[in-house]
Amino acid sequence: MALLGLFCSLILLYCIVSYQAIAATNTSTEDIATLVLDLERRVGSLKAQVKLLKEHKTQYAKSVHELDQSVRITNRKIHDFDTVFINMMEALDLERKRFDREFQELYVLEKQAESRHNNLRHTLKAVNVSTGSNVLNNYCEAVSSCVNKFQVKRQQTSPSNDVIAFTAYLDHAIHDLGPNQALKFNQILLNEGHGYSQFTGVFTVPIGGIYIFSFSVAARDEGNLLAPDIWMKLVVNGEHKATVAAESMKPRDDEMGTNIINLRVEAGDAVWITHHDQGSTRDIFASDALRVVTFSGALLYQ
Repeated sequence: MALLGLFCSLILLYCIVSYQAIAATNTSTEDIATLVLDLERRVGSLKAQVKLLKEHKTQYAKSVHELDQSVRITNRKIHDFDTVFINMMEALDLERKRFDREFQELYVLEKQAESRHNNLRHTLKAVNVSTGSNVLNNYCEAVSSCVNKFQVKRQQTSPSNDVIAFTAYLDHAIHDLGPNQALKFNQILLNEGHGYSQFTGVFTVPIGGIYIFSFSVAARDEGNLLAPDIWMKLVVNGEHKATVAAESMKPRDDEMGTNIINLRVEAGDAVWITHHDQGSTRDIFASDALRVVTFSGALLYQ
């Protein structure tokens, strides 16, 4: 509306100036008619522009309204997602606390039964029982059976008894692997415990303990197609632990290097295979059919 008023003011000003010009000069009737027609044409043009501006304003207002609606819908979805996520985390925390409580109760019962069992055995050895010895032996055997049942139950419910083992391999050759660049073994054969990620090439230790790790690498001299040598290393949290190398000494010569290492690692540690710093990029010979470039690990004991 303010814009329309501005245009009307301009038209009025133009009419006044034109009238003054006509009054100040001896203008013919034809000139006046021509001037009036020009004014009418200009007014019509201004009206058309005002109409177009109104239409644009209406369209912009509609777009703003639709955008507001979209923002409100998005905010509502985000709120619903946050609510679901919070509920899931609370349920998970309650389940973890329940599990910890039951595990602690089983552990206490096991220790109590084991203590009673040991006391009875010591008593049986300390005294020379001629009569009733069978009763004591039977009772000790019953207590031993009870202890064994508690141990089995604890192993079944304890996360420390989870089987942790993985094997992954590289199914394609890699060119220009840079110094200290991690190698992603993209095909998984085994991943018990879900500690290995084929997307990062990193094994995240689920349970602390003694682990065995093995890793292999292959090289082939193919002239300009593949570099003839490659050195790789196993690192834990970025710290170098072991190295493997494969060096092809003549054309079409396949070479493979393997290393096996036992390490104590803690829960949450990251273990991966990375290119040794050889001063420049290198190539790795690998294929899905041969599967000569591998990375494996398994929990031996805690």
